[in-house]
Amino acid sequence: MKILIFLFILATITSCQIKESTQNEESFVNHNIDTLTLSDQFNEIDLKYIETIKISLDSITLFNNSRFDLYKNEIDNKYYLNVFNTFTGYFSQYDFYENKLIKRVRINEQGPDGIGSFNFVAFRQINSDSLIFISKESFRVSFLDSDLNILSKAQLPGGADAGYAYAYQLNYHNLFEWYNNRLHLNVRDAYAYMQVKPSFSAISFNPTDGSFSPLIDAPKIISEYFFGAEANILSYSSALDKENNTFFHSYGVIPEIYIQKDSSLSTFEFTTSDGPDPKPMTTFDEILNFEYKDIQNFALTNSRFLQVTYDPFRKILIRHYDYPRSEANLSLGLPRKTAFIFARPNGEILGQSIIPNNVYTPALIYFTEKGLILHNEKKYNTEDENHFHFDVFEYVSKPLQ
Repeated sequence: MKILIFLFILATITSCQIKESTQNEESFVNHNIDTLTLSDQFNEIDLKYIETIKISLDSITLFNNSRFDLYKNEIDNKYYLNVFNTFTGYFSQYDFYENKLIKRVRINEQGPDGIGSFNFVAFRQINSDSLIFISKESFRVSFLDSDLNILSKAQLPGGADAGYAYAYQLNYHNLFEWYNNRLHLNVRDAYAYMQVKPSFSAISFNPTDGSFSPLIDAPKIISEYFFGAEANILSYSSALDKENNTFFHSYGVIPEIYIQKDSSLSTFEFTTSDGPDPKPMTTFDEILNFEYKDIQNFALTNSRFLQVTYDPFRKILIRHYDYPRSEANLSLGLPRKTAFIFARPNGEILGQSIIPNNVYTPALIYFTEKGLILHNEKKYNTEDENHFHFDVFEYVSKPLQ
């Protein structure tokens, strides 16, 4: 019974957070989004606005329920925006810089040619001939050709028949990597929340024979202490520097990130200059002794780190940080202030930018030779519902005076 109550609490807190993330903690009416202001406590990196890329929408390519992937074709060196809508089932590919529809194919959900349940689907194009789709609910990996025909399928570990379940994290931009013919997935052992056994954070999966191995064990503090439901469950993230065979692992409640290269593991502190690190509420063994309201308020006001991403062109790591939210702002339904923190892979902190969360979708971040690209949700919501809007920024770096 305690386990059921605990799961209910986690699900309810997460639901409340998602519902309340549509407003902003402070007014950005006069905020100049062309240059995002940086903290003066670090060496400065300015994000200088270059241009907006528009992709036309229609009755099939909808904003809601869409998943995105920006892919550089290795043959023609052009960038393509792939959009899969889980409501219509259509996959649409656009020439990113020319706003030209290249192809549109409807993908099957069920049957021998289906990729599995469309709920919580992640996908990526891995080369000009192949795409990978992952269905979280069906525990299925599907390999598709460039015409969206099924090439092969593989079953991910987990599910009721296996006697255990894995909570594959398909809710952030950097969901998985295809590297050395293996699938590297962000994952949390579902039973770890109830302290049944140690957890791990990612697996390396071989789709040919179905074998897998843990990529990195979760730090002990993750399984021992309760920091708030969303920060503890949804905020593990990883990024990959393929050129140097290096993974970067970020946890929502830990100021350090972990650098994994082959069998070696190191850390460096990658945190904000002006905000507190996440703090634990209690141990998991004691969480059921607290009132529901106290658990909810703590989860919704605690600070947290979200995803880590890697810009391979500038060789810069970017970590998403959410500031804590006051009780007063929580009662008004105002979400947190959010920032991007910048660092070199060697641990050199380069700066941070406040990202107004009523303007951009921080999880939709991409990189090209031109710079850093963010999806501008505000332009769609308030100015132009006929296009996706992607703002391109370049880094302008200078030391403190």
